[in-house]
Amino acid sequence: MLPITVFACATGPVQSIPNLVQGLLWIWLHLLLCNVSNQARSGAEDAINRPWRPLPSGRLTVPQAIGLRWSMVCLCMLWSTAYGTEALFATATLITTTILYDELGMSKTPFGKNVCNIGGYTSFEFGAVKIMGKLFHVVLCWNGAVIFTTIQAQDFPDVQGDAALGRVTLPIYAPECYVCARPIDQPSD
Repeated sequence: MLPITVFACATGPVQSIPNLVQGLLWIWLHLLLCNVSNQARSGAEDAINRPWRPLPSGRLTVPQAIGLRWSMVCLCMLWSTAYGTEALFATATLITTTILYDELGMSKTPFGKNVCNIGGYTSFEFGAVKIMGKLFHVVLCWNGAVIFTTIQAQDFPDVQGDAALGRVTLPIYAPECYVCARPIDQPSD
């Protein structure tokens, strides 16, 4: 929520407080869509990395999560129609990226994961900026480049779950990069 909001506010810039609030709500709804989708498909990984989440802890079943996910798709599409074609395009792009990431397995390779993350984050930013202010496409491209070169940092704490699923991430592919996120009980070299 915070990185997307900051990027959107800086890229926009924000035209008014009501636009900011509407943009924040749009981001929150779309983030909920992505999180529910991801968690509905990553139960085995979450059981290792985040056992407190609703699925591994048994507070939600996979069919319930999938139902909620598709309900969120409908809600986000409907919500975006109120903001015009470009916001609807951002939602459609985000949904497509989420399907590629979660259902079609692009999250399993570093390249696929990067492509989906760039598509997701820039869709979030594009939609939010369309609501909050005026879009400068060059800035959106630069922000995509920042995401492309830094998104792997989110994989460091998830090495055990990713390895259990056979997912190849930067810390698994290049373990010397894993030094920063090595578990405390593991001795350093």
